[in-house]
Amino acid sequence: MSGLIPTKLCPDCDKEKPTEAFGRNKRLKDGLARYCKECFQRRSRASYRKRMSERGKQVRERPDEFLDRRIVETEGLDVATRDFLAGMTDRFAVTLYERLFIPKPWVGPMAWDQL
Repeated sequence: MSGLIPTKLCPDCDKEKPTEAFGRNKRLKDGLARYCKECFQRRSRASYRKRMSERGKQVRERPDEFLDRRIVETEGLDVATRDFLAGMTDRFAVTLYERLFIPKPWVGPMAWDQL
């Protein structure tokens, strides 16, 4: 039996997969997560989207939609991701500046967590 690869059944996708396809969970008898990593990721994303929609917040879809394809093809994914993050940081800085320094009508006391 030395040539056999240990497997486990994922109850979500009903596929027998090698144990490397499962995360670790020391609370379970076999020490492996209940769902395979792919199913766990899919379930986590669905749960996150559900929670955010219940709170009335919109969840952006996959970030690769926002990456510049030309940069990805010519300079690589790392450079495109850095550009994307730098753009997010700039937007955050501008928004924070507007909240702090551009006068708005007085609506009442503002808490620090509203900044």
